[in-house]
Amino acid sequence: MKIAFQFKAVLLITTVLFILISFTAHQLVKSEEQQLIDFKNKERLSDLGRQLASGSDYLTNEIRRYVQLGDKKHFDNFWREVNETKSREVIKDLVELDVSYAHFWCMRNEEELCSFLVYEE
Repeated sequence: MKIAFQFKAVLLITTVLFILISFTAHQLVKSEEQQLIDFKNKERLSDLGRQLASGSDYLTNEIRRYVQLGDKKHFDNFWREVNETKSREVIKDLVELDVSYAHFWCMRNEEELCSFLVYEE
């Protein structure tokens, strides 16, 4: 009787441990997959930030050259970027990435500031 009880107890403990180890392994795999997704999103967010900054710098440089040199080519480049190329518009990419609320509004705020500067320049 004691041996049967001890056998059942050991079997139960072994089963519980196996279930816990399986669950832990599954969670580890899920966290590694999420880490890879987060790493790719981080790279993409960095690229979008650089794209926004580069577009803003381009606009500033073109309007500055137009004012300094009076060359209409720079004026046309400025408005072509604003109306056609629109390299500063990154919000649609942020929506596709499903980024956090804080990242979204940070980039949205930067984009609005750039748009405000367009009409100030």
